[in-house]
Amino acid sequence: MPTSPDDVSRLLLPVEIIEKIVTETWLSPMSNGERTSLFVSLCLVNHTWLETFVRIFLKDVHILSPSFAERYIALFREKSRDETDEAYLLSGISATANRACRTITFRIEQDLANPSFTAPTRNSRLANNGHAPADTISDLLHTISSLNYLPNLRHVTVEYVNGSFDDLFDHARLLSFPSQVTHLSLNYLHPKQKPSDRLSFPLWKMPNVRTLCLSGMPTAYVTALIATCPNINHLELADIPTSPDLKPLPMGIFSFRLMDPRVLPKKDGEKSRSESVQWGIQVALEAGLFSKTNTSEMKPRLVLRSRLQKASDCKEIKKLCDRYGVEFVSCSSSS
Repeated sequence: MPTSPDDVSRLLLPVEIIEKIVTETWLSPMSNGERTSLFVSLCLVNHTWLETFVRIFLKDVHILSPSFAERYIALFREKSRDETDEAYLLSGISATANRACRTITFRIEQDLANPSFTAPTRNSRLANNGHAPADTISDLLHTISSLNYLPNLRHVTVEYVNGSFDDLFDHARLLSFPSQVTHLSLNYLHPKQKPSDRLSFPLWKMPNVRTLCLSGMPTAYVTALIATCPNINHLELADIPTSPDLKPLPMGIFSFRLMDPRVLPKKDGEKSRSESVQWGIQVALEAGLFSKTNTSEMKPRLVLRSRLQKASDCKEIKKLCDRYGVEFVSCSSSS
């Protein structure tokens, strides 16, 4: 146990080390409950840890609950003369929070023991009367967009855990999407509901989105989301089979990343097949996946990452891409 100020000072970590620890911990994947506990813990260590964490939190915001979203709005909204513009040991908190934010992540979790997240009916479309955490997406994005808050926000991520594929479309969660955001990520983790056969056509466009990253959803939903982003340059699909239904990709796309693509089911009587066939790459290229993007001005690029790929597979896929005028890049699963 330290007995003097010098002993205490030797136990203190440099601010740079504290910042690295807090950043890596805060940005790690975890549940909303785990992140809430982390939030509270980091605020209670001491003033140095609190000041460090607040800077990181205000830059990379995670919305943990509807009440948390309300408290976050209270931080960045303009204050009246009678209100105190101070929080977390920071004065002028509204201006600081407005300038600092670069990313916002929504994680919508369904409790399987108490499944309140039910598939919406036709009469409930566009009505924010469903799952309260999911309502937070549309409510917060509308506040940011309509009142021109968070001018440096560039990346929005939405994660559905054990949730519905249809919620995003049936409730138009992205209808009021902030124009300053250029990167959108949508991830479905352990979806329990089967894809709908009545997919709602999106009622919105996000023309400022340049990078679209999609994970764990059926191809029909991928196609619908691509249609909402007419100006994307980079498309990334993870845990999604490549499909001829995606063709043709929009003209502006010059980078198409496939991350651990889902293996397509075998056809009757099919014994062995190449990786390009089982991942759907061959049939998608033959169907004209890059027919619009393949111009003399810029050669489209297909980037593949898979834990299953072998050197022989890469050679075969490269030859296939060369045939269709597509640059092929293979990267390791850890990149």
